[in-house]
Amino acid sequence: MILNYVARMMNLNQLKTLNEVVKALGGNREAAVFWGISEQQVCNMKKDGKLLRHHQFETDMYLRSKGYSIDHEAVFGSSLRLLKEKLRERQYAGIACSSGRSKTSEMTTAA
Repeated sequence: MILNYVARMMNLNQLKTLNEVVKALGGNREAAVFWGISEQQVCNMKKDGKLLRHHQFETDMYLRSKGYSIDHEAVFGSSLRLLKEKLRERQYAGIACSSGRSKTSEMTTAA
């Protein structure tokens, strides 16, 4: 019973269209500010139905922090694999390290 509840809640928070993503960000104006573009560009993206690639990672991470999940194939037109690869690259570069130090500096100090 609890698993059914969790599954329903996950489906409620899954965003399957770009319109739902824009709504989750707070509307056209807030999405435009978040992405650093004009409201007209947001409308154009909604009309095309796809989010531009350079906005995908940050949008995914932000909405995950708010409890949403995104259907990557439907919204981004790409797989989750690409986003995971980008996250891995950033973590390796030290951008997402919790300690604030890069992975390479941690490796050299451990040796």
